[in-house]
Amino acid sequence: MITYEEALKIAQERKSHKITACVECEKAYIFSVALPEGIESADGGEYSSIAVLKEDGSTVGMAALVIYHNNGGEVIREFKVE
Repeated sequence: MITYEEALKIAQERKSHKITACVECEKAYIFSVALPEGIESADGGEYSSIAVLKEDGSTVGMAALVIYHNNGGEVIREFKVE
């Protein structure tokens, strides 16, 4: 099981934009970035959210999280990342 700090570091290594928010679920931390002005949707690509699995620190996209990991389980908390 990995910690929030470890998950944040993994997500930061994989995203080129500043991570601004996190949703902690039973099975994963889901990190997102702020969309720049003029971008309305993050349907994949560099602005999409990334999930870091608590079990082993592996990363998955949102579709895989939904299909294979039960949406990450119950939401524990949602918060801004400073």
